[in-house]
Amino acid sequence: MQELFPGSRRVRTGAVLTAAAFLGGAALSDASMAGVASFADVSIAGAVALPYSAALFTGGLLRCVISGTVGKNIVRLTAMLIALTVRLFADTDGKPALTGGVAAASVIAAGAGVSALIGELPYKLFFYIFYGAAAGACSGCISHVLLSLRRQRLLRIKGISGFAYGMVFTLLISSLSSSRIGGIPLDIGLAAGTAASLAGAYFYGSVGGAVCGVLTVCGAFLASAENGAAASLLPAAALLTGCIKRQKYSVSALAFVVTSFLLIVLSGFTDQSIRTAVSELCGVVIFVLAAPFWSDRWIAAGDGGAGELLPELIMARNRHLSGILGSVCRDIESVAGTGNGSEKADSRAEQETVCSDCWKRSVCHSSEGMQTERGFRILESLPEITSETFPYELAGCVRRERIMRAFGQMRMRKMSDMALGLGSRGTVCSLSEQLKLSQELLRTVRADSDGIRFSKPLSERIESRLERRGAEAERVFAYYNAAGRIVAELYLPESDEPESDGRLCDLIADELGVQVVSGCRSVTGEGQRLIVSEPAGLSAEICTSSISADDSGCGDTTAAFSDGERQYIVLSDGMGCGAEAARISQRTAELFRRLVCGGAELTAAVRLINSVIPAYIGEESFATLDAACVDTDRGKLTLVKSGAADTLILRGGNVMKVSASTFPVGISGEADVFAAEYDFTAGDTAVMFSDGVSENEYLFIKELLLGGGSPGAIAEEICRKAEVFNQASRSDDVTVIVFRVTENSQKI
Repeated sequence: MQELFPGSRRVRTGAVLTAAAFLGGAALSDASMAGVASFADVSIAGAVALPYSAALFTGGLLRCVISGTVGKNIVRLTAMLIALTVRLFADTDGKPALTGGVAAASVIAAGAGVSALIGELPYKLFFYIFYGAAAGACSGCISHVLLSLRRQRLLRIKGISGFAYGMVFTLLISSLSSSRIGGIPLDIGLAAGTAASLAGAYFYGSVGGAVCGVLTVCGAFLASAENGAAASLLPAAALLTGCIKRQKYSVSALAFVVTSFLLIVLSGFTDQSIRTAVSELCGVVIFVLAAPFWSDRWIAAGDGGAGELLPELIMARNRHLSGILGSVCRDIESVAGTGNGSEKADSRAEQETVCSDCWKRSVCHSSEGMQTERGFRILESLPEITSETFPYELAGCVRRERIMRAFGQMRMRKMSDMALGLGSRGTVCSLSEQLKLSQELLRTVRADSDGIRFSKPLSERIESRLERRGAEAERVFAYYNAAGRIVAELYLPESDEPESDGRLCDLIADELGVQVVSGCRSVTGEGQRLIVSEPAGLSAEICTSSISADDSGCGDTTAAFSDGERQYIVLSDGMGCGAEAARISQRTAELFRRLVCGGAELTAAVRLINSVIPAYIGEESFATLDAACVDTDRGKLTLVKSGAADTLILRGGNVMKVSASTFPVGISGEADVFAAEYDFTAGDTAVMFSDGVSENEYLFIKELLLGGGSPGAIAEEICRKAEVFNQASRSDDVTVIVFRVTENSQKI
């Protein structure tokens, strides 16, 4: 349900984070590192936002006052106060280098000042320089981590981000390891490190477990040599646990407990071993409780299985697109091969014309039926019809001369048609060969995978769920797109009774625990492809209105579909009006949908349509093509026009006109395509229309858009007034599409 006061959520979140910062400052005030006070609170205070930094300082100061340790922690408190003062006058948010520099300078200045007051400046200056450099480096890493989280909403543990996360994790473990909770024999840092190491071993195998374990040991050693020695066997236990094939969480947890216990016993059981065992057992409990909520949506470690899935996805996409081109090729060849049937129809028509009113027809087609039919077949095959070549089977025909003239004229028409159609037939054959060549080339073309983050676990879960429910897919590829939404490409076998999109979405939603919607299903003669995805944050509300020029029907065609990541709106205006124009525009729009859903890029799809439309629909056939692609993740609108009318866009309170002087598809040998991209976010509206809407109506449309009416009302009003503004003597079909970007209610 949508919140009545959306700002209240931000207020509550800010209050929770402020309270957490206050408690964190209090907890870290007595943390130590390598026998000296830890700089964790200083590094964190320099990296987080100013209100949380102030809360962190307040919490630490209050605990020091209560415990009487202000003098002991005077350098840290002074460093945080200096950093707060600097940040009041300098904006360091989102600038890791500057953040680290401020934190380092604050620590060095505080240490130098305190040392000067107690007369120890020459001896401790170099120590505070090193101390400040370490604090600044950690503060810069924390700032980098927070910046990447804000931008990507993702823990990307690779490259420079992986280094930063490793530094932050080690610092956190060190600070927690040095903290004590009364007399409880518990190492908080070791418990947290155990939970992280076990999670790494379970979800990422031996490497993940070993890396987390080693970082935990490093943090424990920074806290104290005793803590480091107690945690030294953790990497080995995590590595061995990661070798076990993934089972239930409890199975991996039990295996880790047994392995860790054996390693502790074999290394020599001591009093410290009890504390280590208790800490690791607490970490195991944390893992078992938290593991069901883990998702690789928020954590990117490694390639997510891209090394295996990417080549297979490229092959599957190209195989499917080649199947689409193959089906188009077969359609063209079927159109090109219809000539024989028409010739037979022509010869039969000539025969009926001559014989229909003959008084001897009943005699010829009864007693001499077989002989008469054989004679006419001979006439059809003769290269030249004369008295000498006239078949003897028709020697008794009383209309011999009329038959010779009729079939002679038919022969001349065939020769003329053959001469006129020779070029077009050659073009058809050439196109067929080009498409076959493209079909082969597509099998080796690499697919664009920018912004895709693969998830092998999700792919396996979806595939397994479908198989268990009797809806087996040949291959499933699940990944997170650039906006972090789950997208799954399902390659299904060709079936007479395919599974419904709704059932497949329900099965996937139940398995993943998220809502998913289906895009268009693309079918070839070899298989099917269906893309399902989480709903985007934006959606397009699309409304259409049409008026035909006469009673023969509207020759315009509209279509709206989605490929799982983008929404497409298509308007095609066929040549002429009525049923023939409708046939041309329908086939043009359908071919565009087939190619785009099959994986073709927008302009490439239009160019391909332009090259095949004469053979695919018929000679002397052309149609306009006006397509809009709404990227509901990025808030972008891509317009592709070929001979189409203008498009009006309402954006940010202003109305702009997009014009393109291009030819319709099929009218020229070379495709004439216009393509442009525009910002298009929530509240923006666009109007597409056919040639029936005159430019005289643009000001009226602008007033409607600025008036803020609903898309349906705007479309109907434009259609209703089209004839009033159009001064042409000949009316044309009118089709209007109005679409507006809105916040997706399914995401609320």
